[in-house]
Formats: sequence, structure tokens, C-alpha cells
Amino acid sequence: MLQISHIQVYNPFNMTQEELINIFVVRTAIFKEIFEDIKFSEMKHPEQHYIIQGIRGQGKTTLLLRIYYEIVRDIKLSKKLIPIIFNEEPYNIRKLYNLWETTAGLLEERNEFAGLTGKMEKEFNKTDYEMRCFEILETSLKKNHKKLILFIDNIGMFLEKLDKKDQHRLREVLIESSELRIIGASSSIVEFSYDYGKPFFEFFKISKLKGLNFEETKVLLLKLGEMYNKKKIKALVENNPGRIEALRRLTGGVIRTIVLLFEIFIDEEIGSAFIDLEKILDNVTPLYKHRMDDLSPPQQQIVDVIAINWDAMSTKDIAKKTRMQSKVAAAQLNQLQRNNIIEKQATSTKNNFYRISERFFNIWYLMRQGRRKDVNKVRFLVEFLEIWCSKDELQKRALKHLDAIEKGGIYHRYALYFTEAISKTDISYEIQDKLIKKIREYVGPIDKGLLRDLSPSNLEILSNVEILFKNKKYESALKELQKIRYNDTIKLFFSGYIYHLKGDFSKAEEYYLKAAESGDSFALNNIAMLYHYEFKEFRKAEEYYLKSVESGDTDALFNIAVLYHKEFKDFKKSEEYYLKAVESGVTQALFNIALLYHYEFKDFKKAEEYYLKAVESGYTKSLNNLAWMFFKEKIDKIKALEYAEKSFKEEKTIFTAYTYSTILLWNNEFEKAYKISKEFIENPESFEKFPKDITLFLMLLISKKQYHLTLKIFNENPYDLMNRLKPVYYALMYFMQDDYPNEYRKMGEELKQTVEEIIEEILRLEKDYE
Repeated sequence: MLQISHIQVYNPFNMTQEELINIFVVRTAIFKEIFEDIKFSEMKHPEQHYIIQGIRGQGKTTLLLRIYYEIVRDIKLSKKLIPIIFNEEPYNIRKLYNLWETTAGLLEERNEFAGLTGKMEKEFNKTDYEMRCFEILETSLKKNHKKLILFIDNIGMFLEKLDKKDQHRLREVLIESSELRIIGASSSIVEFSYDYGKPFFEFFKISKLKGLNFEETKVLLLKLGEMYNKKKIKALVENNPGRIEALRRLTGGVIRTIVLLFEIFIDEEIGSAFIDLEKILDNVTPLYKHRMDDLSPPQQQIVDVIAINWDAMSTKDIAKKTRMQSKVAAAQLNQLQRNNIIEKQATSTKNNFYRISERFFNIWYLMRQGRRKDVNKVRFLVEFLEIWCSKDELQKRALKHLDAIEKGGIYHRYALYFTEAISKTDISYEIQDKLIKKIREYVGPIDKGLLRDLSPSNLEILSNVEILFKNKKYESALKELQKIRYNDTIKLFFSGYIYHLKGDFSKAEEYYLKAAESGDSFALNNIAMLYHYEFKEFRKAEEYYLKSVESGDTDALFNIAVLYHKEFKDFKKSEEYYLKAVESGVTQALFNIALLYHYEFKDFKKAEEYYLKAVESGYTKSLNNLAWMFFKEKIDKIKALEYAEKSFKEEKTIFTAYTYSTILLWNNEFEKAYKISKEFIENPESFEKFPKDITLFLMLLISKKQYHLTLKIFNENPYDLMNRLKPVYYALMYFMQDDYPNEYRKMGEELKQTVEEIIEEILRLEKDYE
């Protein structure tokens, strides 16, 4: 069994192949992605080169070694591909030819490459020595039918050592040669990858390593426990998730620090989070001290100011504290950000904020470098981190604190301080809102000034957010929403909803999915609607509607019914879900199922039943559809008129006017029909919305032998109806040849067939609607 003492926290090169592979249980997705790329690339042409980027301790070196070992273990792959891995600090390589020399020396360990360095040494005095070295190397690889993959840790340091000539030459080699490939790792964002003027601008594919999440941390710790004391660690992970999560958050999910946590868990399973923290701080001091020593004096000063402040700071404030010019401070901040020491928090303006990117590094700085009041601040934070992951405990403490405030007698400064702290934890919005309102009442009369920095409650923030997005101030709404500290389901859902309203559907999808993963059923329904109406991914929409239905969201019953109705044409399923939605009180489902019975099942009795139920529930536009059904299906012209009249009186629109006037014609009430028709036939919107229906109205009027009334409409219409509907006009003239014998003859030959078809339709209407 592997012993814990064998785990090398700072140098994975000291681990055996077996030890490293055995402990490699996270970063598996990125490992698989890069290895499969290597495995299935034939290297007939130059391949993509990688840089794995992440802060110190994130497992970059371990990942490089894991890929290296997998190539070595793959019998088929290792026959054609030779992996070479360089130590983390390649101090001997400062010129490009040094890289070829070192590579040749390592290749000589294989018999087929014997004598490579000797061949290179013979060319040493030549002016094109580097080119000759590479040619010797490349020729030897081709001769032996081998490909080469170089794993270069701290590749940023290596590239920075090369002069511009060597940099350009290396780029040329990597672009043109299919014999070798580079997989690098860097703890900083390599300048060459983002600087347009540099040879390697956007040349490497950057794979970023982020901090481990809670589940990954559990997997790692359980694996470590399996190798040392399975029962002990497994019990700790399963029974104390809050403690693991609190310290994971403090470490930022950095693997190296989490492994250090493991040592503490082995020693003391009942220690407090603060004792654990003290031990970790002692262990990481060499790592973090080295990080500070690597910075220039101005950068050290800036880090000191930001770290002591703890919260994010603006460039202006940083410049003021360090007494630097803003431009100088901004330049240093950019470099610190590229090196992952600080991170930028964007705002809606150009005034961005900066804070220490690795929060545990910030805590270390405060605990080891900060003034005493800063140390107290962090201790307070850690004590609460220990309980943050136990929501029940937080709720109990919050309620107990609320009770103490209500009873009075509690020291007002402590009451405020504790309220501010616990209100930023994961307690319910309702309790938090009560606490903040109560503390205002309690502290205000004693010292109103103390309340200036008290944050609003999450419910107050959401109220402001709602006002902002209703006024279409989406950016302001998103900014306001960020005041909620936790990315809980409510915050995630509202972020998705605002991006949805804003039209940024990709962002909306991102936040809805996060909210859905956190258990928000409304997010499930909204993501389904996004896939349904915006992305047109109907199967995905179905998947999320069904999940939402399972979670009890009644709106999803209606929405999935619409999906089956309109997109899949699965009318039986649509009926099933409409009926479920009706049972759940979704009134619009009454109207939609009536449409389903009306147009798809042709079950007009059921359609009438549900149209009327929809009307009773307040969905009055159903009357217009009901009236139209009675007309189109020639069910009952008296009832049709009754429904149409009610619909028109309820809501006068071009649609209800059209239905009412058409059914009036069916009932031979011509003058009234003519009068009502003006509501739609003299409205230009009608010609855009339903031009064919205007044609039907006029044909029905002609079928009723109301020729002069029809001609009157043509002559009076202010929108040139005669030219818009010329075939109908000539059909009218066909029936009025006694009055206008020559008008019909004016019709062009190209209209003849259309006009004849209209005449046939008029004669049909005459029979159908006598």
C-alpha cells in the first residue's frame, strides 16, 4: 500500500509512475481531451500545440506527467511517438539550440539515436548551428520513423529566455515540421499568446485549469484516504462535508493545498477550521513567499494594498494607496492579472475592480503579513466558513440572533456586526430580510451612522432588479443582482431571465442551466422555452419540459403540450398534457385544447365545450374562435352570430370585426355587415395580417348577390382596394355585366384563370351559405 509520506506535494517528479497514476483522479476530462488528440493525430502534418495554464499548485506538472506516462504505457502509440519531459525549471536552456541539444541527449538513451550529440558538436562553429542541430534531429526522427512530443513545464519562462530571432525560428519550426509537437504548462498567462506583436500570438491552444469543485475535492480526498486509511477519511468526507467545503473555498480548489489539507485531516479530525487553517498556512508559506519574491517591488506594493484591503479595489484607489500614477498602476495591474496574482471584476463602466485571485493566498497574506485588525477580520471569516455549508445551522443561528435583537439588551455594535456577517451566508431570503429590517430598527435610534455600510437584503435587491428590468435597464439590473453574494438558485435564475429578456440567449442558457442544476424548477421550464422558441432545439426543449413537469411546475404542462401540438404534431400527447394543465388551473390550456379539438381532431362539440370554458375563465378571445368555427364548419349560423356579436362587443379589433361582419353576411344582415366591415377593411393593418380573409368577405358578399354594395366598398376604400384585389373586382364585374357590359372585357388575359376560379368559389359559397 502506498504510504502518505510518499506523496510529494511540491514536486510530482519525485513520485514513481505507479504512484502518480494511482493518485491521478481529478483533471481527468482535460487529460482525456489532450491525450486523445495526441493518440489519434497521425502527425502527417504539423499538429496543434498546447499550453496548460493555471496558478501554482493546480496540477499542471502532474497533468503533464500523466499524459507522458500514458503515452509510454500505450504500446502501439509509443512505437511511433517518443515523449520527452523536461524538469519544472529548465535552467540550462536559454537558446533554441540548447533545446535541440538537450533533446538529442535524452534521445541518445535509445540505441537508434546514438551519436546525435556528437553530430551536433561537429557543427558547433557554423553560423547556422541551430538550424543544423534541428536538421540533424529531424533527419534522425524521419530515418527511425518516429515522432517527438516535448513536454515543457514552465514554458513561459523558456519562451521568455529566447531572443526574438529564436522565437521566430521556433514558430517557423513548429509551423512547418510534422516531426515534433509541444505540450507546455505555465502558471502565468504567456504574454506571447495575447500580444499581437509577439511571434506566438494565438499560436498555442490554451487549456485552463480551474480550482476543484466540491465533488472533485471529495474524489481526491477519498483517493488519498484509500491509500492511507480508507475508513477514517471516508467517514470524514461523508460526515463533515461542511468542513471540507469551507476549506476548499478558502484554498480556491488548488490541488496542492488540498493535498496539504489531507495531512491535517489525518492528524486531527476534530480540530476547528481555524486550527486547520493555521497548519495549512505554515505549510504553504514557502510556496507563497516564493510567489511574492518573484514580483517586482511595485507589484509587491500593489499586492500588499489589495490583500490588506481584502475586498476588490478600483485602479484609482490602488494608485492612491500606493502613491503611483494611475497609468503606472494600471500597467502593473495588467501584468499581475496575466500572472494570475489578481483578478479583474468588470463593471458597467471602465472603472474595473481588482482583488487577489486566489483567496487562500489573500488569507495567508493577512495572517502572516497583515496588521492585527486584519487578522481578526479573517478569523471571523473562517469561523463562519465552517458553518456556511450547514444551512440548518445557519438558519438556527440567524433565528436565535433575530430573537435576541427582538428581546433587546444585546450590544448594538455586536448585533450589527453579526447581522452583517450572517446575512452574507446561505440563510433564507425571508430570514435575512427580517434580520436586516430589525437591525435597522434596533441600531438606528442608538447610532444611525453605523447603518451606512449595512447591505440591503436580497429581497430588497430583487425588488430593485425587477423595477430595472421592467424598465429595460438590463445592464443595471444585472449589476444590481451582483449585490447578492451567493450564486444561489434565485440569483442564477434571475440572471438567466434578464439575459433572456436582453436577447443574449447563450448567457441566458448558461445561467438557466446553472439554476436548474441547483434545483430550480422554474429554470427548467425557462431553459426549455429557450430551446423551444429561440434555439429551435425541440428535443432538448422536450427533455427540460419533462424535467420541469416532474418537479411540479404546472406552466411546463402547458408548454410541453404546445411543443407536441405545434412542433411534433403529436396530438394525442398534446391533448394529454393540455388536460393535465387544465386540471392544474392553467386557463390558457382551455383555449389551446379547444384549438386542438377544433383544427386537429375536428371534434367540434369538445372544441365548443373548451372554448366556452376558456371564456368563463376570462379568456374572452375564445369567443371569436368559437364563432369562426361555427361559420367555417357551417354548424349553426344563429349561434355563430351570437358568439361573434359577443366577441365584438367584448373587444373591438380588426379580427373580431372581420368575424362578426362575415357571419352577419351568412345571416343576410347586409347593411350591418357593411357597416361593421369598415372596422377592418379600412384599416391598413388588415391587408398585412389577413389579405386572404378580406377576399373571402368580398366573395361571400358577392355570393349573396350584393353586387352594388360590394362595388361601393371597392369605390369607397381609401387603400386602392380595386388594384389590390383586381381579380375579385373583375369577378364582381362578371356578375354585373348587365350594368357594366364592357368592364369585364378590360380584364387582361393573365387574370382570366384566376378570375374564373374566384367565380367558381363564389358559386360554391352561394350554395354553402344560403
